[in-house]
Amino acid sequence: MNKIKIIIILFNLFTGFSLAAQPELGYGFRAGLSFSNVDGPSASDANGNELETRSISSGFTVGALINLGFNDHLGIRTEVLYAQKGTVYDFEGPSYFIFDPKDTRTAVLGIRNVSQEISNSYIEIPLLTYVKFGPIELQAGAYAGFLVASTAVGKLTFKPNGNAALPIEFDLDYRFISDAPNDFSGEVGLVTFENKRLPLPSTLGAYYEFAEGKDNFYKTFDAGLVGALSFYLNRGLFVNLRAEYGLTDVSNPKRDVSLIALDNKQFIETDDLDKNISFQASIGFKF
Repeated sequence: MNKIKIIIILFNLFTGFSLAAQPELGYGFRAGLSFSNVDGPSASDANGNELETRSISSGFTVGALINLGFNDHLGIRTEVLYAQKGTVYDFEGPSYFIFDPKDTRTAVLGIRNVSQEISNSYIEIPLLTYVKFGPIELQAGAYAGFLVASTAVGKLTFKPNGNAALPIEFDLDYRFISDAPNDFSGEVGLVTFENKRLPLPSTLGAYYEFAEGKDNFYKTFDAGLVGALSFYLNRGLFVNLRAEYGLTDVSNPKRDVSLIALDNKQFIETDDLDKNISFQASIGFKF
């Protein structure tokens, strides 16, 4: 074999390998359901009885993906998602309620019962490495999320101390990002405490009991780890199961205050570490 033939063979092998090793760019989308909770410490009374609980809330996730495959088995992926996360929050136990927060700021002791579903919507950007074995693909990486909407609906019942006192019921309609201190809607009349005639609202905003402040209850930024598994039904169609574990505190200590006690009518900041935990089941297509 002469030198020219050897050079031609080596050239063909080299160019063939180079073409095979070139990264391949792809794109697609996925959409599905999400099941999430906020993991954090729970308040307890003096006897150690748990007063608050958080349980799983459902939502949805939808978005686009960009895929960079190094070969048939290995690559990296990024996504831009709209992801709903949240929790179902309940509190029942000894507490207080602040009537007329801006003027008289009258704090009344009693039993508070809260039940609300919280929904936080994020624009989320994961960055993942994937490994594929036949129809099965494993993914791992991290995500960054930016809060774009934060709401809650529910009920609050407050029974002031005293056998003759009747429970007072409020609807909750929270807009955590836009609500201002002392926001409420509707007024069902007046109530008397400490010889004062105080306004009694029907629907409370997120910060009704706060007299001032511009901080939101939930922080704008969230970040955490991602692990996922995809099963390809054909070359493009896949189902995806994903778990996300938050690493950052999503609640603001200036708003995340104790519901058990006050300090001279002022809130006591809890500074709890509250993290998002989310599980997603989705279907997608990759081009």
